[in-house]
Amino acid sequence: MMAEERSSSSHIVRAVLGASVIAVVIALMVAQKSWKIGPSDATNRDLEQCIRLSLWWAGVLALPLLTMLALTARRWTARGQELQLVLVKCRIPRPFWPLIAIITILYVMTAAARLQQSLWDDEVYTVRKIVLGSERIQSDGSVKIRQLPWSRTLWHYEVPTNHGFQSILCRLSLAVYRAIVRPDGLQFSETALRLPSFIAGALAIPALALLVAWLGFPWAGVVAAALLALHPWHLKLATEARGYGFIFLFVPLSVLCAVRAASSGNWRWLVAFATLELALLYTWPGTLLTVIFLNAAMLALIFRFAVSREAAWTAVFHWLAAGTFVMLALLPLVAPWIPQFLLWAENTMRNPLHPVWFKNTGTL
Repeated sequence: MMAEERSSSSHIVRAVLGASVIAVVIALMVAQKSWKIGPSDATNRDLEQCIRLSLWWAGVLALPLLTMLALTARRWTARGQELQLVLVKCRIPRPFWPLIAIITILYVMTAAARLQQSLWDDEVYTVRKIVLGSERIQSDGSVKIRQLPWSRTLWHYEVPTNHGFQSILCRLSLAVYRAIVRPDGLQFSETALRLPSFIAGALAIPALALLVAWLGFPWAGVVAAALLALHPWHLKLATEARGYGFIFLFVPLSVLCAVRAASSGNWRWLVAFATLELALLYTWPGTLLTVIFLNAAMLALIFRFAVSREAAWTAVFHWLAAGTFVMLALLPLVAPWIPQFLLWAENTMRNPLHPVWFKNTGTL
């Protein structure tokens, strides 16, 4: 009976993926072809053309990924087995969460004073070019904001200051602020702009404590939370309209989900881990090395603690499928960033991405 259910689910998945492949092929045929876009139009001087070109190639790259998922559907839809990862089961002491709450509240009280400070260079650029727009002085002396389209928020990467996920939340936060307060003049608030990152930075404190406690060291988790709350870089970066507050939150949650997914083979934890991978990379591509390390560690845990070779390979196919879905979701989000970043690296930084650049970056 279980085999029949698994076969039925794999057929449904294959049908959905097959329909997706057909839809992508039709979209590629209908859309403007990449070879009809001139080289000068594919630069960040014309963002709309850059988006069309990049999304077309993202569709091309998505086709083999969707095909691979369809062909291997029977393997990665199979029910996984517990991998029997040996971890210390530690009971969290009663004072743990009250102490973490006190530490978090103290952090909020200490850091909140920075929310109303003036914006610095990267934040100003984010407001003007990505999130809100530039002001225009009218003939009567009033100030009006020229609202940016959502395409600028999603894909503008003329300078690599767009922190994707954070930019979207900043725009939504400002929209709520403008709808409720209806301010005059510049129509933005430093606090509203920085609030998403600030909330993420505050939540990073219990997230780190939970990770360390779940690994078997609850009191060390309390100490780790206190150190994070007092750390100058955390106090600074999590109170800016940048994506680093989300990085502080997503990294410990990713580690927790990675360990739980590797130890249980549970799709729920694996989907959570894949979602956090996507959020990390879309917030700041500089977390790529962290994501690579976490995936390598998860793969090692799977082969080390699987109860059988069959269980190990089933878990591996689950892991591969989750990673492939992350790539499929990430392609349309970051594909338009790539040509703009390459142009910036070559023209502005005078540092084209030749082998020496990769050597230096890898060493760093």
